[in-house]
This record gives sequence, C-alpha cells and structure tokens, in this order.
Amino acid sequence: MNYKGFDFSTLIYGSFGNEILRNYERQTPLANMLNYKLARWTGEGSTNEHPRLTTGANRNNVISEYYVEDGSFVRFRNVQLGYTIPTRLLEKVKVQRCRVYVAVNNLLTITQYRGFDPDLGSFDPLSSGIDFGFYPQARSYMVGLNVGF
Repeated sequence: MNYKGFDFSTLIYGSFGNEILRNYERQTPLANMLNYKLARWTGEGSTNEHPRLTTGANRNNVISEYYVEDGSFVRFRNVQLGYTIPTRLLEKVKVQRCRVYVAVNNLLTITQYRGFDPDLGSFDPLSSGIDFGFYPQARSYMVGLNVGF
C-alpha cells in the first residue's frame, strides 16, 4: 500500500487443520518443561488433564493423543513501513531518491499450540507434523536507507 510518500507491505501466511505431535516432551523427561506442567496431577483432588511428573519407569511416554494438538497458526512473516522523501527536498543535496524504512521479520504468530513453534519444517516426509523441540524462528528488526544518486 502507498499513501502520500508512505508505503506498507506485509506477508501473512498460515496453516489450518494440521495436528502436531509434541515429541520433544515425550522423549526428554529431564529437560525443561512448559509452564502448563504446573497444573499437573499432584494427588487426589488435583487435575486429571495432565499426568504426574516423574522420571521413573512409569512416566507414560508412549505416543498417545495427549501429545497431539491442533497446530493451526497465522504468522505475520515480514512487515515493512517506509517513507520516500519528496524529490523537491532532495534536489539541494543532489540526490535523486531517498527512502527510509523499518522492517520486522516474524513479528507475530497467532496460535493455540503450546510448543515452541507450530511452523514445523522437515525434509523427511516421515517426520512431518512431529515437533522435535527445535528453536522457533527468530524475530529480527531492521532499519534501512535506500539512496539513489
């Protein structure tokens, strides 16, 4: 979009209806857990949704629907806002064009998925939809200046 010297662009994409297996949680009992584990089963009268935490032989690490959840998401991948300085202001400094901009990559991900990142990528077709606990995509900020002489 352009309006009076300002320009705005964005890339928004998403995925809907996919399910993700939280395999990293099932396979690493001694690793850090996500905060929903605070609501785990601790005895009679507590929750029945999340099992007790244990590293013992009976820690229930068999694949089950407990580890599967909705992986739908919408991600604002690239967002950029710029301003092109009018040419009449640039004639004195012998510049033909000048544009200043700010940009953010991976600004926002809207999802109900509890894992690190619902946007799973895999080169292995047998592991599609399986979250191995890799770090999420990094957010980066940029400031730029395009000058033409």
